[in-house]
Amino acid sequence: MKRIPSKDVMVVWKTVGFTMVLLLVGMQAIPIELYEAARIDGATWWPIQFFITLPLLRQTIALALIISVVGSTPVLGIHDAQLF
Repeated sequence: MKRIPSKDVMVVWKTVGFTMVLLLVGMQAIPIELYEAARIDGATWWPIQFFITLPLLRQTIALALIISVVGSTPVLGIHDAQLF
């Protein structure tokens, strides 16, 4: 089966925006007090992102990953496959 690059670009264009919105909403849901407390404790940017932001975004990242994989099934050629 011949791949059509324009179809790949279309799916990426469709999913990237929605994924960014999901991650933005997830980041806005993190209380600012956690970041302030980490700064007062002397944490730099990297530990704040690694120990506060990423763990609290775990469910949002999982949701975005699932939606992206399901949304990309037409590009992978399995949109009409029987799952069961």
